[in-house]
Amino acid sequence: MGLFDRKPRVNKAAEAAAAAAARSAAAAARPPPPFDTFRFNIACKCAKDRMELQKNKALNAIRKSERGVAELLRSDQNALARLQMQSIIREQLGVEALQLAAVYVELLRTRSRVVAITPMLDAAPPDVREAVINAVFADAHMDVKELREAVLALRAHFGPTLDTVLAGPDAPTDSLSRGVDNQLVLKLRAPVADSVLVTGRLVEVAAQYGVEWVPPVDGLHNASVADGGGRPPPPDYGSAPPGAPYGGGAGGGYGAPPGPGGGYGAPPPPAPYGGDGGYGGGPPAPAGAPVAGPHTLYPGVAPPPPASAPMPPPPGGGGAPPPGVDLDDMMDRLAKLKR
Repeated sequence: MGLFDRKPRVNKAAEAAAAAAARSAAAAARPPPPFDTFRFNIACKCAKDRMELQKNKALNAIRKSERGVAELLRSDQNALARLQMQSIIREQLGVEALQLAAVYVELLRTRSRVVAITPMLDAAPPDVREAVINAVFADAHMDVKELREAVLALRAHFGPTLDTVLAGPDAPTDSLSRGVDNQLVLKLRAPVADSVLVTGRLVEVAAQYGVEWVPPVDGLHNASVADGGGRPPPPDYGSAPPGAPYGGGAGGGYGAPPGPGGGYGAPPPPAPYGGDGGYGGGPPAPAGAPVAGPHTLYPGVAPPPPASAPMPPPPGGGGAPPPGVDLDDMMDRLAKLKR
C-alpha cells in the first residue's frame, strides 16, 4: 500500500442497523421472561390506591362546584348553572369509571396466580378474561401510571392479542373488545347529559344548599347567559317610581297609582245597586226611604212574605179532620197499641 492510498470507508450507520436487527432477532428467538407475580401484585395494589386518591380528589372538586352552582341559582344565573352542572355530571361519570376499574384491578390482584399459569387469554377463566380486557381498555382512557405498568406485564404475558381491545365495542364480533363492560365504556366516554338529568341535579343541589329555585317552564335549553337564564321580569316591574303607595290602577302594578283597574290598596269598585250600606254600596239609605230589593229591580216578581207572618199550612194537610172520622176513637186505638 502506498503512502497516498486511501482507506476504504466504513458505513457506521449500516453497521449499527445490522447490529440492532441481530439483537431484535435474538430477543424474538429467546423465550419471554416468566410472569412476575410479585411485581404484578404490587402494581395492581398501587394502581388501586392511586385510583382511590383520584376519586377522593374528584369528589372534593364536585362538592366545591356544587356550592358554586347553588350560588349561581341563588343569583338566578340559570344558563351558567346548567353548563357547570354538565361538567359536574361528567366528573361524576369519571368517578364511577374509576370505581369500576378498581374492581377489575383488585380481581386481577387476587387472581394473579391464575394469570401466571395461563399462557393464552382464551384459556383463562371467564372472570380473569373479563378483568384483563377491562383493565387494558381502562388503561387506554385513564392516566394511572401504576395501572399502565400492570397492563404492560399483561401484554408481555399474553402477547399482542390484547391490542384488539382498544377498538372498543365498535370492533368486529371476533375481537376481544366485545368483552368490555358497556357501563365502563359509557362512563369513560362521558356523553353530554340531557336537559332532564341536568334539571333534576339542579333541583337536588338547590334543595341541598337551601336555595329556593324553580326550574323554568320552558326548560333550560332556551336559557342564555346574557339574560341570566331566560327568566323575564314581570310586565309591571318598575312602572312607578320608588316611594309610591302599594296599589294598582288600570295597567299598573307594584307602586302604580290607583285607578279604575283596582288593585291592592285601591278603592272598592262601585256596587251595581246600593242604598243598603253594604260593601261597595255607598252610604246607608236615610230612615224611612224604601229599601231596594229584588222585587223593585225585577217587576212582576212577588215580594217575599215578612218574617213575622205565619206559615201557611201545607197542601193537603193540617186544619180540621175530614168528615166521618171519629178523632176520639182513633186516640183510644192508639193508646191500646202502646200498651
